[in-house]
Amino acid sequence: MGVPYLPNIEPIIAAGINPKTGLPIAFSANSQSALKSGIRRQLGFMDEQDATRRYLSDGLPEGLNNELVERVLYYTGQAILFRRYGTAYILPYALDGNIDVYGRFRGVTPLPFRGGVSSSGKKGSKERITPWISGLKLIPVYAGEEIPPNADPESLCVIIRDYIEPGSELITPRYLLMSPLLDCMSDIIPFARTALQNLTGIQGMRVNNEGESSNVIAANSTTRRAAINGDRFVPIVGAMDFQDLASGNAGSVIDFMQMYTSLDNYRLSLHGIRNEGAFVKKAHMLEGEQEMSGGATGLVLEDGLIQRKTSWDLANQIFGWNVSVRINDDAMPDPDKSEKSEEESEEPENEL
Repeated sequence: MGVPYLPNIEPIIAAGINPKTGLPIAFSANSQSALKSGIRRQLGFMDEQDATRRYLSDGLPEGLNNELVERVLYYTGQAILFRRYGTAYILPYALDGNIDVYGRFRGVTPLPFRGGVSSSGKKGSKERITPWISGLKLIPVYAGEEIPPNADPESLCVIIRDYIEPGSELITPRYLLMSPLLDCMSDIIPFARTALQNLTGIQGMRVNNEGESSNVIAANSTTRRAAINGDRFVPIVGAMDFQDLASGNAGSVIDFMQMYTSLDNYRLSLHGIRNEGAFVKKAHMLEGEQEMSGGATGLVLEDGLIQRKTSWDLANQIFGWNVSVRINDDAMPDPDKSEKSEEESEEPENEL
């Protein structure tokens, strides 16, 4: 009877074989590009930074700061402003009561905010979250309504949203809206790297045995010497026909990076942040392209400002705060910049 033993799998892994499936690691079902996943995380960090720096809130009460307010809105889309024992809070919420004829919540309970990460450690997890304080129910006050005169302010709250309500009480968080676009952008860098590798001229050749493999290696050395010596014609001795594995036309690195830049500008437009437009900047742009480049970003930014100002003004009345909101100057569209670009793009007249 044989003695059981654990096989040494290190040589198998070194050979590029998955010891569990017996398949090449590159072709495993769940294999994922480390480059793509790393870039996707980087883009997620960058998008959060861009989105949470668009607005600046001044005069925030104790318990709140600008970064916290904007991060809550980025990851939840909407939250409630309320006060408890004199401390201000902004937290996501759940329905705890009735819904009126307009679909608005008439009773809510605060939920804990975990910075966009669930207790399982995964962003965007849909696991059930328990209320922050069991039994704590708050009454939302909406713009245009009279504030209950005899109500305890700490029994009330104000709903604040990242962008205009899409027709229902619940909206999709901004980070989820941006996720498909960021996934697409994270594909482009690996594609560009592949295109860059193709520019080296290295190609794969299909062979049937070790002898043919030696012929390819010998041919490679011969062509390399010929390139160094400047020889135009190279005799290759061998009994096999080389079969080039390359197929199709590879995109250029410039094309990929221009697409990346266009998508990144589109991403900034969705945030309402100043950018160069969806079209890659050229010396002469069509009028329609210029309009598309800088059109709606100001309106997107203005919508977010209106949502915040309306909610903070109402919260100021209820809780006695003095919060004001403004757009970060670095995010605002710059009309002077577009005029300057047009002047720079004009060709100077030839002097006689």
